[in-house]
Amino acid sequence: MQNPAVKPTIGRIVHYVPFEKSIEANNYVKEVPAIVTNVFGEGALVNMKVFTDGIYDTWRTSVHYSEGKEPGTWHWPERE
Repeated sequence: MQNPAVKPTIGRIVHYVPFEKSIEANNYVKEVPAIVTNVFGEGALVNMKVFTDGIYDTWRTSVHYSEGKEPGTWHWPERE
């Protein structure tokens, strides 16, 4: 996994890509918002509080950055 161009900091909102098996619990949403709670090293690895489109908000730890949006990774929200 690569490092993000902009390093995340605690409190920033990012997008988390859930694993396929949890997409149904997320109301079939393929990426969900998360708040960064801890940053490791150069920022490619973070802990986060994930907010789902349902009742299953959760914590994820040691989540890698990925521009490719692989399941179980985080990325910056797209700009419109």
